Amino acid sequence: MENLGKRILVIEDEEPLQDLYSEFFSRKGHTVDVAENGRIGFRKGVTFDYDIIVCDLHMPEWNGVDAIKSILLVKPRCLFIVVTGYADKRIADELRAIPEVLRVFSKPADMHSLLTCISAVSVP
Repeated sequence: MENLGKRILVIEDEEPLQDLYSEFFSRKGHTVDVAENGRIGFRKGVTFDYDIIVCDLHMPEWNGVDAIKSILLVKPRCLFIVVTGYADKRIADELRAIPEVLRVFSKPADMHSLLTCISAVSVP
């Protein structure tokens, strides 16, 4: 049984993916907010309380790694799932060193695998 009703922030610059994530997660009972780049994602991530943040890496203004690290400075217990079309070994190693990054998916991510990962997050 899925643990429904999570608050999810999606930080993604590609509008079709914003729409896909928002619609899919909403249909599964989650509340979804979207930020179109890392800078806006940072603002939303530190202003509002989210159960999990789904974050792209390669975006304009701030990349995903910068957004994740900056959010964690303000909210050290925030959890992340990374979905990216681009990750070299250095970036992958950097992400693995951040315990709050639960998983890294390559694009196109399997939506049901994403949902399983999100559903496994315990909400206090």
